[in-house]
Amino acid sequence: MPDARFPFPESGGAGPAPELDEIPDRRPCPVALYGGAPALLLTSYEDVRRVVTDPRFDRVGAARVGLTNRSPDSLQHDSADAPDPARRRRTITTAFTARRAQTLTPEIDAIVAELIGDLRAAGHEAEFHDAFAQPLAVRVICRLLGIPYADYKTFGPLVEILMSATAYPPEQVGKAHGQLFAYFAEFYDRRAAQPDPQEKDVLTDLIEATRSGEPMSREDAIHAGYGLLMAGYETTSHQLAICLYVLLSQRDRWERLLAEPELVPTAVEELLRWTSLLSTGGAPHIAGVPATLGDTPVEPGQVVVPVFAAANRDPQAFDRPDELVLDRSPNPHLAFGHGRHVCLGASLARLELTAAISGLLRELPTLRLTGADLEWREGTFIRGLTALPVRW
Repeated sequence: MPDARFPFPESGGAGPAPELDEIPDRRPCPVALYGGAPALLLTSYEDVRRVVTDPRFDRVGAARVGLTNRSPDSLQHDSADAPDPARRRRTITTAFTARRAQTLTPEIDAIVAELIGDLRAAGHEAEFHDAFAQPLAVRVICRLLGIPYADYKTFGPLVEILMSATAYPPEQVGKAHGQLFAYFAEFYDRRAAQPDPQEKDVLTDLIEATRSGEPMSREDAIHAGYGLLMAGYETTSHQLAICLYVLLSQRDRWERLLAEPELVPTAVEELLRWTSLLSTGGAPHIAGVPATLGDTPVEPGQVVVPVFAAANRDPQAFDRPDELVLDRSPNPHLAFGHGRHVCLGASLARLELTAAISGLLRELPTLRLTGADLEWREGTFIRGLTALPVRW
């Protein structure tokens, strides 16, 4: 792939970019990143796992290599490495444990039921992402963080700009970052000045961390808070829409789950493996010492970009990797990353995806695509359909 530039242009479809199939033997592939920096693209399962677990590769420079138009300070949550993860993740990981996520199950089920009721009340057709997937994900992350859902009209447009990769110019991205920081800072300071002992949410955890001897400043806490807010709903809402598209685009998949609803959690794992959510592959890492990936030498300072979606189609790791096998088990996919940088919201996302798909199967079994032409978003961190019209 001489002179290849990454991220690759959006080609449509739920799977990884077709350019990834051109990489011979899944060896580290030289590319030029959006900002011009040279990098190695990693597509093999073993190489990707190695880089995200080996401390000799770090993410400190992720915001400086030019994959997006965002500034380094707006990417603190994504690009941090030791000692930053120790102080931040220690504070916020408890909010995203499987056990704590499970406590939200009744609320998630209630939101799903309410949104399905809203769909029915509106008629027999809807645009799924805006009418269901996004409200579900926003309401859940707002509940977990302690942010009013009504504030979505304030932070939503800013998040849309910040979650772009190249869709908006750097000046506009920088302005949106300043506005989102100011919004979260005002909310943070108001809560800090008037603490409510009944509140048990992530924002409370962040405020307490700045007062309890943790090496976390107010600015650190604010960066962590709005970073979780952005990632918490943009990823899940578009992943849910992609999953539904994949299930409805071949009717036998939907019919299989209608007949075997107990298969939904396993099917969710396979949908996560089979689909491609991150247009930028994964956070860039930089080699700190000489290393070898496969038989490719890597020099200190070399930028490497792990592409999780490509690793999830590696035939060395998965039987029939290009097939969607709804009952695939075991399924050690890397959709949520791996090791020290595994996605904090993985348990919560699984709950939301499972609850949503189960509820739709149960309450709207005749759900189907309308047949309208579909388009994919361009220039964004998170891939997704611009709209997913459905009917029932």
